Amino acid sequence: MDTWFLTVAVVSLLCAKLTEALHVNQYDDYHCTKDKRLTNGCNFAFDDFRKKFTPACNMHDICYYCGVTTDITRGDCDEVFYEHMMQTCNGNFGCEIHAFLYFSGTSIFGSSFYFDDQLQICKRPCIQRVLTGLKKIVDNKRKR
Repeated sequence: MDTWFLTVAVVSLLCAKLTEALHVNQYDDYHCTKDKRLTNGCNFAFDDFRKKFTPACNMHDICYYCGVTTDITRGDCDEVFYEHMMQTCNGNFGCEIHAFLYFSGTSIFGSSFYFDDQLQICKRPCIQRVLTGLKKIVDNKRKR
């Protein structure tokens, strides 16, 4: 019974934080992954791994906002996000558990943050470079 209450508490916390997450609006100027209007790091995390996973979270944000422009699905974004975090962990089991929790939270609660429409921001050269790298990873995975 205690496990059930803990699970509900964790899920509730994740829902609350994801609800507060930033959505992208169309602005005139972006600086890719450093612009807080496009990326928000690991906005729902409150642990020691937040900074460690920030590059993966920022890439995941770009993937969610602009992946549709290069036929990258939400599932592709989530899978690459998980793999990026796992590489960052470099075999550390505790880190890998946190990576799985981040991935699970995003996979379960992130659907409203994946954009099906092409945003103007997605045409910026720096975003296109990020997407090109993501697309190569996704295409290689599909070939397997």
